[in-house]
Amino acid sequence: MSISNVEEQTFQSATHFHICEEELGTDRVRDHSNLTGRYIEAKLTTTVIQITDKFSNRIPVVLHNSVTGL
Repeated sequence: MSISNVEEQTFQSATHFHICEEELGTDRVRDHSNLTGRYIEAKLTTTVIQITDKFSNRIPVVLHNSVTGL
């Protein structure tokens, strides 16, 4: 993850997580884009785990040139 000095200051000064409005104490992590590696925002560790768990049990299925009506 690439993080600038300004982004690090923003992370350190964040007090609440904007989605659930819970206070960010020591239970905070730096969220980043998996595509670009850029810093996004400070999040609660528990929220990141819940989001990860929500999508970790799904398997994407792609149908290509499927024939229907057989």
